[in-house]
Amino acid sequence: MTVIFSDGFETGDLTKWSGSTVTATCSVTGSDQTNPHHGVYNLKAYIAKNLGVGSCANVNYNVANMYQHLFVRAMNVRFDVLPEDSGDRHGIISFWQGVNISALASFGPMNVAGTISWGIYRRTLGAWATVVGTKTPVVNTNYCLEAEIIRSTAGNADGAVRLYVDGVLEIEATGLDNDDRTLNYVIFGLYGADAPDLTDINVYGDCVVISDAYIGPEVSGDVLRRNLMGVGLQAKQHDFEKLRPKMPSWNPKSWSSHFPKMFQKVIKI
Repeated sequence: MTVIFSDGFETGDLTKWSGSTVTATCSVTGSDQTNPHHGVYNLKAYIAKNLGVGSCANVNYNVANMYQHLFVRAMNVRFDVLPEDSGDRHGIISFWQGVNISALASFGPMNVAGTISWGIYRRTLGAWATVVGTKTPVVNTNYCLEAEIIRSTAGNADGAVRLYVDGVLEIEATGLDNDDRTLNYVIFGLYGADAPDLTDINVYGDCVVISDAYIGPEVSGDVLRRNLMGVGLQAKQHDFEKLRPKMPSWNPKSWSSHFPKMFQKVIKI
């Protein structure tokens, strides 16, 4: 794996990025301290309500059409508003030919016919369509989001897009013919097909990495807790009994002596 770019925002600014795009009365900053994955700072993107289609508060990194296959991973992605109306899309990670001009795909919460889910707005043969997952994003919850794009080779439908949520594949669309636009920019923050009508929106994120291979989560309490629950591991005595053969001297009342303090904290849900 080759890391092309990374920013944990610990400089307290956006100087590692190629630039930013902000609609009037909106903002994007790298000095927010509300929701860091670790360290002190994180990115915060803010869009005011009632600004309409194309409202932006994001940063961009120029990969200069050097890659046909890219991954972008961000930790502690959190938002306080979901798309309100059918057709609304909150693109948190997106791939573009120009800076917020001529997109290839965007990834984030989307509202399709009143149902809110994780979604990818992707392009093939010059036409757009939304592909959705099975899980519903929840406000004020930290997620690890990782977006993958493969740009097709000339004359072939071998392109693809994928979205991983907390390290688990949530959406996949293959067989795309999407090489009509070059892959020049990775954008992170918020690109909204429609800004919220009723309230402002804040999006947070940290530890952004761009790579030519899958990255995966940096394990945190929130991500690990959801993954443990996803496989049915609950903080009850019978779960720990399953580990009995692996423990040197098992005593259910003193199980904590065999686990790091961090792990105790995670599984006491």
